[in-house]
Amino acid sequence: MEKTYKILKVVLLVLVFAALLLGATRLYDGLSGKVQMDTLGAQEETAKQAAPEFTVYDQEGNAYTLADFRGKPVILNFWATWCGPCRMANKEMVPMKESLKDKDIVYIYLTGETSPKATWENMIPDIHGEHFYLTAEQWEYLGNEFGIDGVPTYLVVDPAGEIKYKSVGFPGVAKMKEELLKVAK
Repeated sequence: MEKTYKILKVVLLVLVFAALLLGATRLYDGLSGKVQMDTLGAQEETAKQAAPEFTVYDQEGNAYTLADFRGKPVILNFWATWCGPCRMANKEMVPMKESLKDKDIVYIYLTGETSPKATWENMIPDIHGEHFYLTAEQWEYLGNEFGIDGVPTYLVVDPAGEIKYKSVGFPGVAKMKEELLKVAK
């Protein structure tokens, strides 16, 4: 009886290890570009509407509006520090951002009070772009204005201030690049 119990424990451990190894391999292959990562259930839509105006403040208290970036393509990234898919997408987009650096794209990252501020402050130096930490009221207002149903949510805004693309969930690097190139000259 004791021998059967030990065999069952070993078999169970092997199965658990195999499942973990398979998951880790899938993740590694996706991050290294060997396979296309799942788009995390991204819900995409092509939008053609004027982006609502808003004012946000940077860490030094300087006010910015979306109109301040008019004339440039903009990507609005609604994210959270605790959001695994957000963090993964931010890392996956680094090479894309480097390849598009001559397109003068403005990357705006918006997060709210559900993200611990100290964690956010530690993370943003590694995520190149414009960063804004929103109050709960600002997050709710922008969430309503832009129809934010979850994080991450991405909006591509053309130089004229019109929303051209929206995705709830990360659509993948190839799709993000495709949509940004449509609005970048």
